[in-house]
Amino acid sequence: MLRCAILAFAIFLLALPVAHSEATNVFRVRDVLESIGQKSSRIGILFGQPTVSGDLQGLGTVTALNKCNDADTDKQTCEEVNFKACVRLLPWAERDQILEAANDYNLKSYSGTMVLDSSDRVGPITCILMDVDLRDENVFDTDEAYSWSQALTDFRSYLKDEDLPVLDPGAL
Repeated sequence: MLRCAILAFAIFLLALPVAHSEATNVFRVRDVLESIGQKSSRIGILFGQPTVSGDLQGLGTVTALNKCNDADTDKQTCEEVNFKACVRLLPWAERDQILEAANDYNLKSYSGTMVLDSSDRVGPITCILMDVDLRDENVFDTDEAYSWSQALTDFRSYLKDEDLPVLDPGAL
């Protein structure tokens, strides 16, 4: 009896539809992001890496594709999509305050990962990052783009709610 149950369960598992993964390309990523409202999309190559930059929810975003095959740029497919958007902080923003905010954000159930960064040209910045690995039974589609959009919404709301010292609060 137990053997029959195990055999029936095994057959059931084999009959389930198999989720599949599918590498994507920079043109597909651009099109999907534009379908959810990204504006001014630009495709580029940064250090040999395909990228899509644009404006989503009033924030400048950069989407980089990684783990790409070696095909020429027009046909190159990639297995990882990395999103990033940053906001400039006031020059006198205290590093400890922003690090504490980033840790607090990351411990809560928000989308994406908040990090603190700095640039010699623009000063202190805080960024939201999100990665999509297409090797894990995943296909890049609007679900992933909407997850990125939610990460931006969470990030913007958190910056406002915590009254963090951003350079241009009107952009949030």
